[in-house]
Amino acid sequence: MSHRISWRNDRINYGAVSRLLHWLMAVLIIVMLCLGWSMDIISKEWKPVWLGTHKSLGIIILALAIARLAWRFYNAPPPLPEFMQRWEKRAAVTVHYLLYALLLAMPITGWATTSAFGRPVVFLGIVQLPDLVAKDRALGKLLEEIHGYLGYVLAVAIAIHAMAALYHHFIMKDSVLMRMWPVSQKNK
Repeated sequence: MSHRISWRNDRINYGAVSRLLHWLMAVLIIVMLCLGWSMDIISKEWKPVWLGTHKSLGIIILALAIARLAWRFYNAPPPLPEFMQRWEKRAAVTVHYLLYALLLAMPITGWATTSAFGRPVVFLGIVQLPDLVAKDRALGKLLEEIHGYLGYVLAVAIAIHAMAALYHHFIMKDSVLMRMWPVSQKNK
């Protein structure tokens, strides 16, 4: 039996575009967090490569976050299931807003930090991006600290998001996780 891919969200499930953006960003963000957190323990020889990769992935994540928000406005997500409690819906919406804010704030604060330290952001080793702020070492230190703390907040928000999805799937045994699962469950 053939299975037709729905690119757009419907009243129950997320479409292929939303799923692709979600899971691609999930993988990139996990890689990005690991790169960022390991920055202090890598050897000096690898640090420029590590940092360049971290910066380029940050720009990719920023672009994907903007694309994801644009897609969300163009193709509204399915409403939360009726069986969810009111507090669950509020928590889900709050965590989603927090995640979107962090997906924008993290790369912007990273880019601004680099600019404040007077270093270039060179995307994929090819294109130098403009500075977001003027060189100011004190501002750079502050932005670097903010960027680091936002990384921990992002990790906690991701953990809450993932645990809630797993709770719904394994404990509540409902369809919440499967609405965004990479492989559609329709007609199965």
